[in-house]
Parts: sequence; structure tokens; C-alpha cells
Amino acid sequence: MDTPEEKRDRCTYLNCLWFCMYNNECFRDRVLTWIKKENIFSKTYVFVPIVMWSHWYLLIMCHFGESLKSGTRTPCMLLLDSLRALDPMRLEPLIRSFVVDIFETQDRHENIKLINDIPLLVPEVAMSSSMNVYK
Repeated sequence: MDTPEEKRDRCTYLNCLWFCMYNNECFRDRVLTWIKKENIFSKTYVFVPIVMWSHWYLLIMCHFGESLKSGTRTPCMLLLDSLRALDPMRLEPLIRSFVVDIFETQDRHENIKLINDIPLLVPEVAMSSSMNVYK
């Protein structure tokens, strides 16, 4: 059984400003350099907070250290959106560009088609009734 420290070492998170900054051409290279230091391909889960259109999302990159051709642990991405009022899939082109650049920055030379085939799933996220301000 893993210790709490071992479990913690399998995860990392990115700064909540980085995704937004990445989408500004002036900061893109700097953000990718910062991400490279996080060594995300050695982590099981990478949490990427996204703030777009005055709304928070959470992108979770799962098993990115695994082979994209793996039959057992296939990398995937989960995009969590508690409101679902805005179409979360409109973030997909930005997320896909972000992921391709991360792979290239990390000297992972996988086929871009394989990278773009990583599933982006948007599971339903239930809000607690005590947090539902729209009652």
C-alpha cells in the first residue's frame, strides 16, 4: 500500500495563471519552461486550473507518462466544469495546442495525431446543494 507521501508524489498541479498566460503569445515560451520543471510525465495526475471567460475549469491530465499506444493505461484528460452553463468543449482547441506544445517542449516526439487522439472527457460534476447559489 502506498504511503501518503508516495501518493502525493504521483500528482502535481500547475499554477492557475499558466494556462491563461500560455494563450498569450508573449508568455507562451516562459510558461512552457515553467511546466518543463514540473516533470509532469513522471506524474500520474496533473491538475491544471483554467480561468477563461470569468469561469473556473479544472483540467486533469491522467497517465501522461504512459505510452500513447499503451493498451492498459491510456492517457486521457478530464475537464471538470461545475456550472456547465458555458460549453466546456470550446476549450478543446486551446487544450490540444497546450498539450502538443508540452509534449514537444519535453522532447517527447510522439506523433501529433496520437497526441490529438488523447480523449478529452467532460464528466458531469454535481454541485453540493449547500453550494448551489441558484436555488
